[in-house]
Amino acid sequence: MIKTFKLDGKEYSVDILSESGKRIVSGLQEIETEIKEKTNLISIFNKAKNAYIAEIKSEILSQKAGL
Repeated sequence: MIKTFKLDGKEYSVDILSESGKRIVSGLQEIETEIKEKTNLISIFNKAKNAYIAEIKSEILSQKAGL
């Protein structure tokens, strides 16, 4: 578990929190990790989408050119 956390631009020690507060900070960390993972996944999906778009454009152009 972390030793400090930031809230509204200020850094605080986890030691000042009750057990309930520590669980909340832990939950926030888990959510932040999930958000990062999902953001990375969205980036991968967008790259795949763009590759499919490029392929279909190439297919359309080759059909127009009669290749």
